[in-house]
Amino acid sequence: MLEKSIQTLRKHPAAFLAASILFTSAFACNMQSDDEWTRSLEHVKLSRASNSGSVSNKTIYYFCPGGEYAMLTQFSGFSGGGAGTLSMADEDVERGRWRVRSGELLLQNENGESRQLGLGTGMDENVVQLDGVGYLAERQNECQ
Repeated sequence: MLEKSIQTLRKHPAAFLAASILFTSAFACNMQSDDEWTRSLEHVKLSRASNSGSVSNKTIYYFCPGGEYAMLTQFSGFSGGGAGTLSMADEDVERGRWRVRSGELLLQNENGESRQLGLGTGMDENVVQLDGVGYLAERQNECQ
């Protein structure tokens, strides 16, 4: 299949040029400078929820303009059985400092542990990808 596509592009240089422009445009649209990423993440809440059967996970990042962040992680689940229902819930809050360097989000929590997450834009303008996973981006005022 790939070989056939390559042969078609060789026979039709205009198609090759159009494909190149399309690829370059799509790639360039996903590129932002570190300063642009920093400005676009300030005062933003990134949230993601997932459910699998009776287990629910939610992660929310809050980014403040002074370089502070908070990450809220919520977990809940339940199991029904013969002796009754077992339910469990947990919530964790991590705080620290954030910055963008070389297209990556750098997080350093209060304990000194650090993580690097690749930044990307989603198909929707309200989606930011962290290591390829989409998060809903919304303005927030929690930093005040």
